[in-house]
Amino acid sequence: MTNMAGGEYHMLKVANAWSKSCNVSILTPRDSEHPVKALAPNAEVLTYPSHLECDQLLNGSLRTALLSLARAFVCSLQRNTADVVLATSHYPHDVIPAIIHSLRNGGVPVIVYVHGVLIPREKGLVNFILSLTYNYVGYYLSKLRASLVFCIDEPTRSLLASIGYPTQQLIPTTNGVDASIAEKCSTKEYDGCYLGRFVRSKGVFDLIEVWRKVCDQRPQARLLLIGSGEETARIREFADTLGLSNNVKIVNEWVFDREKLELIMKSRVFINPSYLESWPIAIAEAIVSKVPVLVYALAAYRRSFGEFLGSSLYPVPVGDKDQLASGMLRLLQNPIAERILSANSKRLLEKHEWTAVARNELKFIENTLSRKMVLG
Repeated sequence: MTNMAGGEYHMLKVANAWSKSCNVSILTPRDSEHPVKALAPNAEVLTYPSHLECDQLLNGSLRTALLSLARAFVCSLQRNTADVVLATSHYPHDVIPAIIHSLRNGGVPVIVYVHGVLIPREKGLVNFILSLTYNYVGYYLSKLRASLVFCIDEPTRSLLASIGYPTQQLIPTTNGVDASIAEKCSTKEYDGCYLGRFVRSKGVFDLIEVWRKVCDQRPQARLLLIGSGEETARIREFADTLGLSNNVKIVNEWVFDREKLELIMKSRVFINPSYLESWPIAIAEAIVSKVPVLVYALAAYRRSFGEFLGSSLYPVPVGDKDQLASGMLRLLQNPIAERILSANSKRLLEKHEWTAVARNELKFIENTLSRKMVLG
């Protein structure tokens, strides 16, 4: 599906696995109820308002922060009993309702997911400071109340340890992929594919410029953009301005697992010019789908997918749109051998299948509950 952060998607995938043996309740905005139920059909889904009357009165990061906090308090009024409460991220709008639910349920353990150390790329000094402050407020709230913190990578774990988190509470985890997606798709309809949120930090405007360069060499080249977000209209307008109306297709709607993966497999190259990543699920899904991936050279890729560099994953210098276009043309002109892509698909799947991720996390959650019972 689209328009969902990686942390939320992670939670739904593991919650779906847990719900086969545990009672799981998920609190979500009302406009996300349908996709949440689709991804975690056995869980109880509770909703809270997606929009408030003041939605149009604020702008930028201040608007996002205040509205998120307001919704968090509305969310926290929901009544349900729980043995443990989980926050999908360290952000205050996730951690605050988790803390309130914990207190309303006798102080049950709070477990927080931290999905990377991401430096805000906000425009303007005020927005940057607000965004950075919002991040660190979440870190410190989590430090005060979390019994367990799942960290998506080692830099995240190191940062939290450096600001005083007890190291025994910092548990490394990973994202995952579905075993069912590793299938062959014989028909290629698109030359390039992007899947993710339509926000500037994901490099989607770079991608439109790159596609103009690609089409200068291959006029019929087709790019598929799957996602949604605050920049959707501007992206469409930018593509039209560059004369790419017939070359760029935007799927701006909910796209569920099977359909999403079929679209990736119908593409010759997966391209992700993001400036901020920790453990990107979409890139793992592309590798497992036997589609070569072109990216900016972020440290996160070397940590998470280092063994696939140069065989399924092809980095170019960050922000270098000429190199990105050249890399795209090179992959289109010289496709990677199927046997190499298949071997990489199998290797990644063996390490990062969702049911194994869920089983590992549940083990630590159960241990935390056991310790709490022993301590009384």
